[in-house]
Amino acid sequence: MQRKRTRGLKIAFLTSVYLAVARALRERCQVNCYIRRGKTIHREQVDATVSVLMEKGSEMSSIAVPNADQMTLQELVLFFQTSVQAARRGENATMRKKN
Repeated sequence: MQRKRTRGLKIAFLTSVYLAVARALRERCQVNCYIRRGKTIHREQVDATVSVLMEKGSEMSSIAVPNADQMTLQELVLFFQTSVQAARRGENATMRKKN
């Protein structure tokens, strides 16, 4: 991680946690499910949703991370960086729904 930080990649601790949880869900696929009308529905892929604090600090948004379990740490960091910036500018689906 330290080498990646020196290369300009800003890695937060929680990014590593998100990746570990996503990979654990892939390994324990019986946990990656939801219940609809009393039936357990298993999900085909591991997606994650991350909350984002907006620029003004008074609103929250969220970003979806499709196939989070298949990303490398570097890919996840870059995805977060671009998606968080877009969310803060109001360019993601959650903020478009609000406007």
